[in-house]
Amino acid sequence: MAVEAAQCGDEVLGGNDLERLFADYLTELARRGDEFGLPLTADDPLLVNLARPPLLGALREGTVRDKVAALRRKGIGPPGWTTTPRT
Repeated sequence: MAVEAAQCGDEVLGGNDLERLFADYLTELARRGDEFGLPLTADDPLLVNLARPPLLGALREGTVRDKVAALRRKGIGPPGWTTTPRT
């Protein structure tokens, strides 16, 4: 599976485990939005706080990088599934 990240022109490579993790995340995102009566639109940030305030608030870049590093340490996703931004 190859997905183009439209905003920054990065290519993200992933496997079935990463695809499943993302599907589970999107399901949890929709469930939390519904649980708290927070409407979700296509314009909302994708990577958000699901458990801490501000609920569904955008994650900071450093937090996202930390989470990606944790996934790598746990062996989730194939080697090289992320790339650095193109210049």
